[in-house]
Amino acid sequence: MMATAATIRAGVEQFHREHGATTRVEDAFAPWVLHKRYRLTPQEAFVQSSDGNHDGGVDGFALQRDRDDRPLLYVMQAKLSENPTLARKGLEDLRRAAGLVERLMVQGDSELPSENRVIQRMRAALYGLDAGWQQGLQVRLVLVHLLKEQELWLSSPNVQKLRRDLLNELGDGALAGRASLEFLGPPELDVADVIPAPAPTSRMQFEGTEFDIPGGDRVMLGLGRIADFVELHERYQHHLFAKNVRMFLRREASKDQSAANQIRQTLEGICNEKLPVEQFALLHNGITLTAARGKREETGVLLEPGTEGIHVLNGCQTVYTSWKFFKEWSKRRPDGAWKSRWERIRVPIRLVLTRDDERIRQVTIGANRQTSINSSAFYAHDPVQLSLEDRFARLNIFYERQQGAWDHLNNADPNHASTFINGRLEIESTARCVAAASRTLGFDLAKSPQRIFDSQEQYKRVFHEKHLRSVRFLLFLDNAYRTTKLVLQDLTKEIDKYEDLQPSRFVIPTFRLLVLWVARREQEVAEEFSRLQLQPKPSSPIRSTFRLLMRHQKTGLQQLLPEFWFENGEWQDPFDKDRFQAALSKLHLEAVDPFELFRNLDDLDEEAEDEEVAAS
Repeated sequence: MMATAATIRAGVEQFHREHGATTRVEDAFAPWVLHKRYRLTPQEAFVQSSDGNHDGGVDGFALQRDRDDRPLLYVMQAKLSENPTLARKGLEDLRRAAGLVERLMVQGDSELPSENRVIQRMRAALYGLDAGWQQGLQVRLVLVHLLKEQELWLSSPNVQKLRRDLLNELGDGALAGRASLEFLGPPELDVADVIPAPAPTSRMQFEGTEFDIPGGDRVMLGLGRIADFVELHERYQHHLFAKNVRMFLRREASKDQSAANQIRQTLEGICNEKLPVEQFALLHNGITLTAARGKREETGVLLEPGTEGIHVLNGCQTVYTSWKFFKEWSKRRPDGAWKSRWERIRVPIRLVLTRDDERIRQVTIGANRQTSINSSAFYAHDPVQLSLEDRFARLNIFYERQQGAWDHLNNADPNHASTFINGRLEIESTARCVAAASRTLGFDLAKSPQRIFDSQEQYKRVFHEKHLRSVRFLLFLDNAYRTTKLVLQDLTKEIDKYEDLQPSRFVIPTFRLLVLWVARREQEVAEEFSRLQLQPKPSSPIRSTFRLLMRHQKTGLQQLLPEFWFENGEWQDPFDKDRFQAALSKLHLEAVDPFELFRNLDDLDEEAEDEEVAAS
């Protein structure tokens, strides 16, 4: 079956859900092509791709051999779009990428003030080749796109000029005679499943024992070197933790008694010769990791990632803290006298050799239950959460399904973090807003959102398909919830009868009534406040709008709340079912289903995008 823009986009979205640690589906297009066309494993494909700025025009790369056994470097620009303007931008970026490759060949320096990891990986791959690679290197500059009429686009005057200028520049520099252009549209791409080439192996020192487990898998228990895990992180970056339930907990790490701070103190003591190297394995928990296969050697184990990759399932804080420590000390103490002790630091490890995804999931949950962790973290890799992450990213909103992921991204890749200009939502706050807005769910779930994640049954009731049809509506709910609480706080300062009302207790029933009213009477309010996460300051439009919704000209809730909940000089239980039902009937909102009424809210964005493409 010939690929189309729709089938490619669907394939990229699925690839991103199953393998990506990035948070924008567009960033998964280059890895998808590297996987499908150049047979890289999913983990290697993501590692050899850009996920932010400062990439010099390189979205992804693959280093292979041509028929004459010469090194062949594919440098890619990938535009997950049918927009000709974006495709032309991709060609302009390839022109920058060609200059970058020339600089790496001649001087090994990109000359960029800040480098995306894809450049660092490409440099390491090139300089890891045999001597003389500069003379034999062949380069193919590849533009991947979703245009329907590639030949028509290539024949346009602007595009022809760009191609001529690029080819002329190639003829004058270090790439003269060894570089070519390639264009890949839907007809040249294949959405069928592929068997990727196995990823390169990794060696780790290991002392310990091993045993078989049911299903033909094996487990190795013993001691390994912390330096080996730092090398793994250098290679895979945050993709090493893609199957973990959380990323590095930066805010927790800043606390004096945090695990990360204690790990750092131990490493400093060892490298400063104030503590014995054995102290690390004595004081700190170990690391659980998985690989497809492992082969025992005299001094360790040879890890074979296969097509699945190598992943740390528990011990993210240990690995990341050690990696950061090593990078900082390497810069501060370039003499390297401390490294002899660093190389001897050992850590307890549990290595699970399996290809069974369900076993990996069970080990991940079991390993992380031993430390304090939110129940929501165990759903971080549920397909529903992966899909929400993709869909929110299209709105330039970061959806934090993994605990600590936002802080980790801000520190590890601030350029990528800066692309999420429209806000950040968390898995628990989203669950609370859904539970608070849905008339099919009890208030108890909204009051204690952690209960939502205590059982599969509760989780599936909240994160049901009917509640998730529109991510824009979910964003509106987040804005509306925070604004409702602030408007109630305003009333406590403005109206005497509200003086003793506790906004945090009344926000949930008030929020539900307001959402139902908007769904039935003023749907334009949801449309207006569902494009980005808002800060409802006193003079902001959303706060003014919700303040107006409370008045008698609209819902009249400013008068109804005391009418139904203020009795004998006291505010009554805000979750009293009879009182809430009376308010619901008074406003004629009994039959309103806001999730059904706003199920197509996201279509507004698709229509706007179609109009933009048509105009261009």
